[in-house]
Amino acid sequence: MPQLSPASGSMIFLSVTVIFFVLVIMIRSVTSPKMMVDKKENASQSFRFIS
Repeated sequence: MPQLSPASGSMIFLSVTVIFFVLVIMIRSVTSPKMMVDKKENASQSFRFIS
């Protein structure tokens, strides 16, 4: 069955990509939670100012 190897390879690639994105998001949230909060507050304030 030659169709098994590419399917499993793509599954492994997909899982590795998902794990990588989760790690990046976790590291960003841990290193800069205050920056993220400030960005959200600034965005909401600018939206109120525009509206």
